[in-house]
Amino acid sequence: DETKWPDVRGFIDQQHQRGRRVLLWLKAWNPEGVPVEECITNAGGKAIAFDPTNPAYERRLRHAVRRMLSTDSYNADGFKIDFTARIPSGHGLRLHDDRVWGLELMRRYLAILHSEAKQIKPDALIMSHTPHPYLADVLDMIRLNDINIGRDVNRAMRHRARIAAIACPEAIIDTDNWPITDKAAWRAYLTIQPELGVPSLYCVTHIDSTHESLDEDDYRLIRQVWAEYLNRQT
Repeated sequence: DETKWPDVRGFIDQQHQRGRRVLLWLKAWNPEGVPVEECITNAGGKAIAFDPTNPAYERRLRHAVRRMLSTDSYNADGFKIDFTARIPSGHGLRLHDDRVWGLELMRRYLAILHSEAKQIKPDALIMSHTPHPYLADVLDMIRLNDINIGRDVNRAMRHRARIAAIACPEAIIDTDNWPITDKAAWRAYLTIQPELGVPSLYCVTHIDSTHESLDEDDYRLIRQVWAEYLNRQT
């Protein structure tokens, strides 16, 4: 979308100059812009998801990955893959290779993306929220996923982190940090993030659910949390 991002490469170059890496957000299974013949379709022929078993779509995806990561194009550093839970399912669906289904379909998609990304940039980061041992070798980082604000946040996220570590012991853990009940819950969860994985920062000026502004004490806490995380890595 050149209206939203008139100069993606320029933005990424600016971030690299500041010592940052850039992940591009991908919406798994979204068929937008993909020809229907490269999609999984319902009984009426409507595209409901892209089809990673289709050789034509695989070529399309690999070409897109090269465009997004190669140094002579966007030069991004990896992908944050969202909506992975929406694996196509249901009666009457049609795909190129109907022997591939369920978790195997998820693996096919991740394997294509992962292998092409690593070929372009060996240190490219592939992040998803698919904590399953069968997928451990086609990802680098597990995102703990959106927070259920109706539960004890810290207890729930500790539990998720334990599951992720058991399922994919070699993966880095992204602690996530959205949505959040209020600033008090945000601060409480922030303090335990270094023990779970990589701290995650979604709010930089205010809590979007309550519109509570962040103040200097909050920014000080963010700095302390990141310093604690970095100390744990040494």
